[in-house]
Amino acid sequence: MHEFETALGQYLIYQTFLSLTHPDFKVYLAVGNKIYEKFFAQVAIKLILQKYQVLLLVIDIKKEEIIKWIS
Repeated sequence: MHEFETALGQYLIYQTFLSLTHPDFKVYLAVGNKIYEKFFAQVAIKLILQKYQVLLLVIDIKKEEIIKWIS
């Protein structure tokens, strides 16, 4: 959970400053597919992501490919 709190804080900081300097750019939080399936499937986490409008990029780390873009 601590890693999520840290990542969310960094994401919100980057999103805030990028919206001021480049308002048309988007910031995505990249997560591995296994972490996405286990951790990000929780209702509480989904509510947090929705409230803060976090965009996700789900990746397969071994194959080094994008699985999902979640806006």
